[in-house]
Amino acid sequence: MAPSDFQDCFCNFLKLLADRNRLKLLGLLANREQSVEELAAQLQLKAPTVSHHLARLKKPAWWRCGLKAIPTCTGLILSQSRP
Repeated sequence: MAPSDFQDCFCNFLKLLADRNRLKLLGLLANREQSVEELAAQLQLKAPTVSHHLARLKKPAWWRCGLKAIPTCTGLILSQSRP
């Protein structure tokens, strides 16, 4: 992957996480699995809004760019996939 392609993908990744509700969702889901309704109640959002955010987080564009996202207890590590 060319450096500029990697930079574009990384920028898109950061945009994905720039949403406060998505960050809150990740924090809640890091503790335990929860239903959309449970998440919606905790965030005081409607269930369709939570579903929208979860869909955006489920299969983000950086996967198509050859990046791997590895969730850890201290954050999210990105690494470039190797063939």
